Amino acid sequence: MRKKKDTKTGWVAKSDVKDQCLKYDGSEIAVVASGTYLLGGQKIKVTFLGDQKYKIRLERTKEYFTGSAYKHIPGFSLTKDDCGDRQIWEFKRVKNRLLIQNKKNQLYLVPCGKILQMGSYKKAMRYSWQLTRVDKNVDPYYNFCQYDGRWGGKKYGSSTTMAEAACGVLVVVNALYALNGQFMDPMDGAAYACDTGYRVPYSGTDEGFLTAVAKGLGTQYGFYYAGKANTTVAILKCLEDGGVVAAHVPGHYVAIVDYDKKTKKYLVLDSHPLAKRATSPFGTWVKKERLEAGGLNAYSNFMYKQKKDTKFMWNLDSQELSVMQGLALDLDLEGQVWNTAERNENGKVE
Repeated sequence: MRKKKDTKTGWVAKSDVKDQCLKYDGSEIAVVASGTYLLGGQKIKVTFLGDQKYKIRLERTKEYFTGSAYKHIPGFSLTKDDCGDRQIWEFKRVKNRLLIQNKKNQLYLVPCGKILQMGSYKKAMRYSWQLTRVDKNVDPYYNFCQYDGRWGGKKYGSSTTMAEAACGVLVVVNALYALNGQFMDPMDGAAYACDTGYRVPYSGTDEGFLTAVAKGLGTQYGFYYAGKANTTVAILKCLEDGGVVAAHVPGHYVAIVDYDKKTKKYLVLDSHPLAKRATSPFGTWVKKERLEAGGLNAYSNFMYKQKKDTKFMWNLDSQELSVMQGLALDLDLEGQVWNTAERNENGKVE
């Protein structure tokens, strides 16, 4: 059955529940969305299994990333064999760093020159992994809303809540997730807006945040600000080039993340859908005329694109973020063997 005409409630078709509603019911968020990525010049397939569990496969050889069975005998290898929990990993965001932890031995994937090994949390926190998505994360697409129960009722600065005023933060969250499949916790984005002075008390977020967040957090999340798109023609070119747009519309921000050549419609992700914008919490496909007038008149548009896969790891030890010294452009995954992690003088894993 279909929902009642001109209402937002009523019966819906079973297919809509399966294909749309279930994606937005507050279910678990993948820190890194399933898909194909580049890691140090190598294609890897990341598969989200739920409960923050992942499998990682090197596409060239179809071998899975595999950790050692025991923490006191740390190691890493690639294998096609089924090794159970040793092939289960978790992507973690800690202080804006992206860490990869093995579920079996609880150690973290860390670099050693051009090879990989397992190391402690302390050592892992010196770095942040860089992933470049091969295709945008729009099939399926996701629209994170301000009123989501996981953050909607929390304070955005000292006044009002995320649900009331954080569209400037959620537009970045939605744009980034569609761009490269990496989830920025809205509360981390909100903290950055407050810390850098872009939170406007009792109002919202100054649009300067949209460039500042790319400069301040772009390296960790693998994206950069690519300039303004002042026309729908420029927006379309950005989308076709693999980018996304954070658009400042009347009193609000929305993300424009994809274009369908067959229907000639743009995909708009609105974190706070309203009747005056005629948008949906499930994402909305609109003709370009909708972006040129009315509630979705995109008059100030900020383009985001992915950082190129030139380095696969960043060293965060220094005060200024710098490329890790001594790393080659390509990660040598071929012929990986069990690698013993570095140990300190007491024999503990570093």
